[in-house]
Amino acid sequence: MAEHALNGPVDASRPSEFIEAIKEAIIAACIAFLMFSVIVGIKTSSSSSVEGLALSYRLTDALLISVGVGILRLIFDLFLWRRLASFSFLPKGTLRNVLLMLLGLSYIVGA
Repeated sequence: MAEHALNGPVDASRPSEFIEAIKEAIIAACIAFLMFSVIVGIKTSSSSSVEGLALSYRLTDALLISVGVGILRLIFDLFLWRRLASFSFLPKGTLRNVLLMLLGLSYIVGA
């Protein structure tokens, strides 16, 4: 999908593009839930009744965060990514290189 969106203008009003964006948002929400269920959903705390650490579960918080990620992914995909891919202010093929460079820079910086 990324190569298709970067190679030419994309019409976000087509139903197939909208369904594809929804599928990608659902996949992003599922991946976010898998990550946040471990990071946010399980909390270790010291317990007075049990010697050592006890686990407390906050899966509703992880679920709410992952739903938020899915919604933001859908909004980003429909309103920003597809419009950015359809701009022709750079020569063809340059936009992909710029986005890959920004992605690499954010990975190096740790953003």
